[in-house]
Amino acid sequence: MKILLIGNFAPPFEEENLQNITLYNRLVEDGHECSVINISKHPAKDQRFLNPDGYAGYLLTLLRYAWKKDVIHFSTKGYLRVGLLKMMLSIFVAKVVRAKSIITFHSEFFSILGQMRSPFGGTQTLFTSFFLADRIIFADKDTYDAATIYQKRPSFELVPSFIYIPESSSERNTSLSEKLKDKKKVIVFTDIIHH
Repeated sequence: MKILLIGNFAPPFEEENLQNITLYNRLVEDGHECSVINISKHPAKDQRFLNPDGYAGYLLTLLRYAWKKDVIHFSTKGYLRVGLLKMMLSIFVAKVVRAKSIITFHSEFFSILGQMRSPFGGTQTLFTSFFLADRIIFADKDTYDAATIYQKRPSFELVPSFIYIPESSSERNTSLSEKLKDKKKVIVFTDIIHH
């Protein structure tokens, strides 16, 4: 399958971009052909990921890489109206190129609820996106519950966030995994910058 992934793929790493990178790695490992457009204000470090400049750059990159794709998958936390407009534009482009459109909303849907109350753009953008997208995935139950108020079609799905751990023992036998193998609890800090 040919898939275009759109979302935050840049540091600092936290739930959203780690899940996006995990999804990309897993899809490639399963034999899918994936292209990635990074929409973060920070550039992605991985050379396989595209970093368009500005809204016009995003539009041109989207049009170029959406062609002949089977799926266009947009992942977001939904913080800003510009991000929501990019999401809606991605859904429209998916319809034009006859690709399936999938949206994944990561946690913090309260920001989207704020957009919904906005008299200019937020409500219309989300209602249109919810109506046109083929599948809408929510990464946590709170986000899913908040969104069902605005559900227009039976396209909503709850899929918890995940981080992929390689199955091959050579990749898992790192000094960190050795240190953690007998631990019952581990505290994880996010917002870490990788150099």
